[in-house]
Amino acid sequence: MIICVPAIIFTSSCLSIGMTSSGWRFMAYVVVFLCLFCAVGFVCVGIGLAPVPGQDKPSTDKRTAVTYKSVGFLSLFALIFGFLMGLVADYSYMDEYFRLSNGAVYHNIRAGVPVIHEDAAILTFEPGTIIDTAQTLGYQESGDVYCVAPVSASGDNKSPSYFAAGMNCCGQRSHFDCAEAEAIKGGMLKAVVLKSGDDDPYQTAIRMDASVYSLKLPTKRMALKFVEDSDEYISDLWHKAFIYLLMCCCMQLFVCIVTGIVLRNIVRDRT
Repeated sequence: MIICVPAIIFTSSCLSIGMTSSGWRFMAYVVVFLCLFCAVGFVCVGIGLAPVPGQDKPSTDKRTAVTYKSVGFLSLFALIFGFLMGLVADYSYMDEYFRLSNGAVYHNIRAGVPVIHEDAAILTFEPGTIIDTAQTLGYQESGDVYCVAPVSASGDNKSPSYFAAGMNCCGQRSHFDCAEAEAIKGGMLKAVVLKSGDDDPYQTAIRMDASVYSLKLPTKRMALKFVEDSDEYISDLWHKAFIYLLMCCCMQLFVCIVTGIVLRNIVRDRT
């Protein structure tokens, strides 16, 4: 019980919080509430079975009381850490996964026209589109370098709406190496739209790029991650989240095993 119950509660809470879409988030909270109810229930049962001071009870009863209380408190800790690990997975991977997988896909986008598909998640540009790496800029913030370079259909676009972007993959004004896909003759570049707002570092880098290279920025612009296969990029986010949570579950199971062995020996010695 000391090993299995906390492990099950940890796994249930972290997977439900970390891998559930926003549409099913209510069910995730229901799972968390049921786990909390079980943990508190074990604690209450353990307290109820504990011997009253001055009253003798068989050692088996004392062991049972300690076991239930141990399961309950360990389950509470497992629930808290499972909830937190689920939030980390959701913030790091799954939030972006659901945004991209549920977003719109547009083809044959012309780089020189203003942004008209604000709901886009995946964009495919018309043949001949290039990343103008000659106008690369790297903006450093909090130890990371946010790299941008304008996307152009002819290489002379002075009012770009789309920017290739990446982190820690360029110099201050050169060596842009953020795109997984390269423009080939007659080929079509594909990109995923990066989530960003006005205060996003990529948008700051875009404004700096426009200032350095005398570009006229439109009101709306997009930071893009150019990839060879958008479906593989999206599924990779899911796999990273699952592997992360699986490793957390394995570590927590190991902790439960060690804790169970230690508690068993302590209880036996005292009873």
